[in-house]
Amino acid sequence: MVLFVQIEETYCKGTIRLKFLEYDNPTGTDAKGDCCDSPINTPGCTIGTCDHLFRICLLDSLYPLNISKCLQSSEIITSDKNVVKFDQNQQHVQFVFDTWKGEAPINIVVLDSNTDDKTNVLIDHFYVTYNSTKAGFNQTSTTADNFNLIGTRSNNPTSLKFSMLVFCDPNYYGGDCSIKCVPTNKCEGHYSCDHQGNKVCMSGWRGTDCTDQVPGSDVDCSVYTNSTDKTEFSTSEWEGMYSCDNKQHSYPFLLNATKPKHTLVATVSFRNITVQVSGTYSNLSKALALQVETSFLYEGHNLTKISLETREISTSGMIGQLSLYKADGGKLTCIVDPLSLKKAYFDGCDFKGTCVRYGKSKRNYYCCCNDGTIGTSCTKSTMHPSITTKMNTKKISTTTDLPQKSTRPYVNVTHKQTAFAQNTRTTRKSHYTGIP
Repeated sequence: MVLFVQIEETYCKGTIRLKFLEYDNPTGTDAKGDCCDSPINTPGCTIGTCDHLFRICLLDSLYPLNISKCLQSSEIITSDKNVVKFDQNQQHVQFVFDTWKGEAPINIVVLDSNTDDKTNVLIDHFYVTYNSTKAGFNQTSTTADNFNLIGTRSNNPTSLKFSMLVFCDPNYYGGDCSIKCVPTNKCEGHYSCDHQGNKVCMSGWRGTDCTDQVPGSDVDCSVYTNSTDKTEFSTSEWEGMYSCDNKQHSYPFLLNATKPKHTLVATVSFRNITVQVSGTYSNLSKALALQVETSFLYEGHNLTKISLETREISTSGMIGQLSLYKADGGKLTCIVDPLSLKKAYFDGCDFKGTCVRYGKSKRNYYCCCNDGTIGTSCTKSTMHPSITTKMNTKKISTTTDLPQKSTRPYVNVTHKQTAFAQNTRTTRKSHYTGIP
């Protein structure tokens, strides 16, 4: 046999899996009708049995009848059995592909392996094209197709039973396995993958790669529920609607808290008015009390004072009352309901990255810095992104358990294989010339 093997590595996205079940050569003869291990003139081939060598070849779907274009190949060797029932160590053969094109031509040559004189004698030949409009989602959810083939030799053809299925490898999706989606919970993204390979953002994240935080969510650094830490109102922007004196019309209302420490300073905007107010924040009641005394005109009324009182109803919501005091002693009472957190600011990352909260305490956060590092501060961060990061003597896991597609188990497919990539991330293409 003349054999030429060329190895070429490319990324693989799917698997063609064959499971050999049974092979029957009841006469114990080769393609010419001669006994495998008996003298030619021995009646009935009763002295010896065949040492079957199965050479399985994945052909090029563009040239399915050209058996010399073998893209990948594998071999199974059995000894002294005319009827072969394949055991678990022999029965599985896998080929890998980059894109599923709807069919897989398979050529199987059965030889009598003679180790003494190192010659292989043709016994029979099988050919089948496996057709499937799309690859399965994964190995466990894909149903195999069964095949019962009759060999091509004219005298006493042999038979072969096996099953075959095609499925996408983990992290690849779609009918042709061309869509890649790797679940992650790191600085590069926070998402899982659905059965179509679409990214599904985790709670608190949004955007194409799920890297944009939802204000007020559990991962927002400005939100921490530990009562011993929550002693001040975070620098933040809020927006909502307000209406005055039970009128049906509502108008936009904006609150921008710019100085949360000591005396709270904020800017409120409504209708044609933007004014700075100041006051206090109560940690116990989660309430704001802000006011300013000034003179300005509001819808024909001369106002002398504005007072805003709000109460937090959640980490991202407030309700409150806006009181507008008139120069003639009257007052306009307005309801602000609700105010929603638009954006919060937390300087733990020095405004040079994204601050990600992982616990209820104010200190439970890490920084995804713009320079590609991870740390408790983007000024002093020196660690490069990794699956887990240790900070403050605690292990902060930036990955969580996500639903994964099943990974195919390692199987020792054959005693002898030719350029067969198994349980790897590369495709090994083999080309050979010369049949037996």
